[in-house]
Amino acid sequence: MVQRTGTFVQDRVPAGETLRSQPLSVAAVHKQTGNAVVGDEGLLRRERTAVDAYSRREFEQRAQSDAVDILGRLGVDRTSQQRFYRVDDEDSYFVEFAESVAIPDGHVGIVRPRDSLRRSGVLMETAFVEPGQSEVESHVFVEDRFVLLAEAATVAELVVVEAAG
Repeated sequence: MVQRTGTFVQDRVPAGETLRSQPLSVAAVHKQTGNAVVGDEGLLRRERTAVDAYSRREFEQRAQSDAVDILGRLGVDRTSQQRFYRVDDEDSYFVEFAESVAIPDGHVGIVRPRDSLRRSGVLMETAFVEPGQSEVESHVFVEDRFVLLAEAATVAELVVVEAAG
């Protein structure tokens, strides 16, 4: 198995396709809110709800003092417009990545968490991206607490592996 990253991936993206970078950043967070049905044709139905991102001031207005405290300790000013998704241990979440990818034929993309995410105690399942699949997401969850994910935070990395032939 040969792993490929960086310029290998960028050099092989078909003309007109987009791979802005090897790192993957948060575009949206969704909470699994109901049942899913998987059939022979893949995912048939899933029930998810978008998770809203809030600034420090908006967390104050929602009486979420634990989020306000941690943002204050990190030096996030009360007037900052930076927004965060709150991911807690009560639900199952999916992070949708901002980057559109194009995996070359004969390869598979593997999405793996960045060290900063792992050090934060967030568990991210490895996701596989096949040629022709451009949208990428991964399942994340935390245990016994909550984590704030900044909008557009780089939390994962795309590694391209050449398929054995």
